[in-house]
Amino acid sequence: MAERRDRLSRDRGQAVRCSADGRQGGNLLNGAAKLAYEVGESKADGGESRFSGTSFDDMRNNVDGVEAVFRIVFAAEIEGRDPKLADALRTKIDQLQTLLRVPALGRLDSNKLRAESEELIVAFQTAAPLIGLDRLSLKDLVQR
Repeated sequence: MAERRDRLSRDRGQAVRCSADGRQGGNLLNGAAKLAYEVGESKADGGESRFSGTSFDDMRNNVDGVEAVFRIVFAAEIEGRDPKLADALRTKIDQLQTLLRVPALGRLDSNKLRAESEELIVAFQTAAPLIGLDRLSLKDLVQR
């Protein structure tokens, strides 16, 4: 079991630095930030499918994806460099998940969701250079 855990830990570190220039790790972190942006900016008020409710499911799935990428790929690496930042990232993700546990889109606090999403993106921007990745650009997060 310890051997498997050690291999997974090495693999996780490798995922962050998949290529010499960190492009793959940067793409993963950028993808997580884009999902957070999408939740806060383009779906917080109902998104493409306000009446069908599918955007509500999309938001939940996006935040679950952000949590998985953070936990599997980046958490240990960030924790080792800045434990407070790692805790802040976990807290922001938890807060987004909690906000999305309301029973219906009409009961969602979209302003709070947007604010939490923006704070998560800023925390990801702070984390990137700590783990050897380029700082995320807000311009790159905007969906075209």
